[in-house]
Amino acid sequence: MAEERLLEITNLTQNIIDEKFFQEIANYVLGKEKTQGLISLVFVGPGRIKKLNKQYRKKNRVTDVLSFPARAEVFVQEDNKNFLGEIVICLRVVKKTSKRENIPFEEELARVFIHGILHILGYDHFKPEEEKIMITKQEKYLEEILRKVKCQNQ
Repeated sequence: MAEERLLEITNLTQNIIDEKFFQEIANYVLGKEKTQGLISLVFVGPGRIKKLNKQYRKKNRVTDVLSFPARAEVFVQEDNKNFLGEIVICLRVVKKTSKRENIPFEEELARVFIHGILHILGYDHFKPEEEKIMITKQEKYLEEILRKVKCQNQ
């Protein structure tokens, strides 16, 4: 049986993207969450993410990640029932955050992607009790992925 494709990446920036890195994260998180399906991951610049943030969240500012779960009306796709949703990441914002927080860029990028995956799976952080569950899972998965990557590189 062929392995189901879990990630479709669109890069609308000039940056080089390590698709294997994101595929491994998606495989790991979806496996831990016992979920299968396709995620669309899009990399954009600050202008585009600001426009999307204003259009869909009514916030006129740049952000690091936006998540659009497939259950949202904007993504009704009868032909692809396994489509989980779309995650949009602004690499420039992630890079600024990593410098400001003194965190390696790849770590912050993995954190933001995991955060986006959890959102499309239905986790939220607008209620304190839900936020605790989501952030705990996010940081646990990040730690496990970073440990796995570190072991592979030794």
